[in-house]
Parts: sequence; C-alpha cells; structure tokens
Amino acid sequence: MKIFILFYNINKMSQFDFEYEFYFTNDFDANIILQSDAPDKSQTFQDLINSKVQEMKIVLGLHNGVHKFSTFMEENLVKYKITLEHLQ
Repeated sequence: MKIFILFYNINKMSQFDFEYEFYFTNDFDANIILQSDAPDKSQTFQDLINSKVQEMKIVLGLHNGVHKFSTFMEENLVKYKITLEHLQ
C-alpha cells in the first residue's frame, strides 16, 4: 500500500490521479463509504479509512491555521483521495 500526503489548497486542483474521493467533515463517518460507488465497503476497508482519518485529525490538531487535509492511498489497485475538513 502506498500513502501520499499533501496539504490541500482549496484554490488548486489536485495533480494526483484518483478514482474515488471520500470527504469527511470533522470526523470519520462510515456512511460516506457506504453511500459511495467505491468497490470495497467492507468493515476492514472502513477501518483502514478510519485509521487514516484519525491520523489526519492529529496533523490538523498540530497546525491551527490548517483546516483541510487530504491524503492519497492505493488499496487493491484502486486509488482513493481522503479529505478531512475541520470546521470550527
């Protein structure tokens, strides 16, 4: 599994290719995955995404001026973009 981390600027488009995007506000929500067209909706996959979101929350907590964070990952040859926005 490859992980790419990038601070996301809302005014610029991502230069990374991805097939699916999960966009979370403040915390992980399994319904985002369950209601998506993503090919894997298993509990194991949800746990993997939740783990990434929790890591992202730590990074956002360390940097007060950053409110949106994206990471890119590949799982079973499918590329995903995971975005977490911390609303205050």
